[in-house]
Formats: sequence, structure tokens, C-alpha cells
Amino acid sequence: MSGLQYQYRIESSREPRIYNSFDEIIENYIKPVNRFMQDIATNRKFLPISLDTIEEKLKLDRQKDSSVIHYYFGCSSQLPEFVTLLYIEKDNKVVREHIKIKDDGLAFHGERFTNIKDLVQWFKTHFKDRDYQKYVPKGNVLPSKR
Repeated sequence: MSGLQYQYRIESSREPRIYNSFDEIIENYIKPVNRFMQDIATNRKFLPISLDTIEEKLKLDRQKDSSVIHYYFGCSSQLPEFVTLLYIEKDNKVVREHIKIKDDGLAFHGERFTNIKDLVQWFKTHFKDRDYQKYVPKGNVLPSKR
């Protein structure tokens, strides 16, 4: 039995990856994911409060200043592999969009970002585009696990 070697497959990346040890998983999967999460958690727009509380804050922010798009990031224990982008539209509807945290970047709207600043810039540039809107969930839909 000493000749058996296990391999571990993780399908979170663009291509499924095979790892030969837990140390390899920690180094090449867990640590990169943690770095992305740290980048998000230190962003000034990340709020470590419930998503419902963030929605209420967005509505208050909108009442104070309706000339800008207000947005925040948050997390939910129900979706541990995602960070949620919440923003409020002109009609005071709060939109929740989920960003998948992967070992090779932040997956959002078919794009891959290596840091939260680039994702935010892309969001601000494209959120009114027709192509962007086709990704916006209708209703309270949970993201797929892909």
C-alpha cells in the first residue's frame, strides 16, 4: 500500500487542477484565495456586517446624495466562496451581485480580475451597459456554484 499516491482535483479554476498533496493545495489554492479575500476585506467599501444591513445603509446613502452610484461589498455565511457587490439603482432598488473568489482571480460577469480595484473600475465603467445588464440577476437568485 505504500506505493499508492492520491491526487486531489479542484475544479474552481478555469481549468480543473490536480494536486498531489495537501501542502500543494494550501500553497497553490488556499493562499491565493486568502490573498484575494484580504484585498477585498481591506477595501474601504467592504463592510463586515450583514447584507441586509448593507442594503439599509445604501438606501440612506442614496437619500443623502443621489448623484453618485453607491455600492459596498459584503459577505454571507450562506455563500462562503463569494463576495457580494451591493449597489442601489436610480429607482432605489438594491442589486446584489456575487463575485466568485478563485485561486486565479475574482470572477465577475465572465471577466477575471486580479484585484478589487480593477473590478471596481470595470464595474463603474460598464454597469449601465446592455451587455452588463444581461448578467444582473432578476429577483433574489443565488449564484451557481461554478
